[in-house]
Amino acid sequence: MSDTAQGEFTIKENQAISGNNTNGIAVVMLTDSTGNFAIDNNVISENGNSGILVGMFDNSTANVNINNNTISANGFQDINLDNAEGIGISTASNSILELLLQGNIVTNNAHFGVFVNADEQSQIKAGVRFNTLTNNPGGNNPNGLVVQTRFPSPTVCLDLSNNTSDNGFYLSNPDPTSIFKATIQNNQGDISIDQSGIIEPRDDNDCPVP
Repeated sequence: MSDTAQGEFTIKENQAISGNNTNGIAVVMLTDSTGNFAIDNNVISENGNSGILVGMFDNSTANVNINNNTISANGFQDINLDNAEGIGISTASNSILELLLQGNIVTNNAHFGVFVNADEQSQIKAGVRFNTLTNNPGGNNPNGLVVQTRFPSPTVCLDLSNNTSDNGFYLSNPDPTSIFKATIQNNQGDISIDQSGIIEPRDDNDCPVP
């Protein structure tokens, strides 16, 4: 869905999605697009690239709910692992994303289980809760879940709560002009924070999330 997307969409619900050469499900928004998207209760497996890919660019705005999916064995056709996550989320170019990731089982994917990247003055407000991530090796950075900012000046508000990851969690904010605020509680798995930037405590008054 791109360019002129507006409105509320259920992308997939209660479906089995497998065997695609590229991504299982892809939502790409460009040029002032707006929309609300739900991807719920699916089994997404053995696709060539990411199980679910969301990309937002060029002043697009969206609410995206990804809930209660089982996502496994995706990304093994992407030999460079550039796009081989269970769930891959990327924003750039002044886009704004409100994201709810809840109750997903993400296992045995080629790269990260969940990868969230905010770039180029974009904003991500994310509630990531009650997800189970297992055996997602993450290449040279072995973490089941990664949330990061990149240059210049994006904003991330994150509630990371009640998740399990056997490969751990990694949060990174290397740009001193970026804002990254997080609530981190009741997770099972090692949590690593890149110390080159600042990750501040989050509260609902100044940094609300879904």
